[in-house]
Amino acid sequence: RYGGALTVGYQLTPHVTLGARYQYTQKDSDVELRDYRQNRVSVDATYSF
Repeated sequence: RYGGALTVGYQLTPHVTLGARYQYTQKDSDVELRDYRQNRVSVDATYSF
């Protein structure tokens, strides 16, 4: 199995941060039907006091 990820963040205000993440995973198996590729995307917002 191998893959990688990319995460970015942006401070919108002194209290609010926005973020996004992309993650790719590929699994190669000895059994042909068990191979897979996975793409994940997530976004988040954080408010700090």
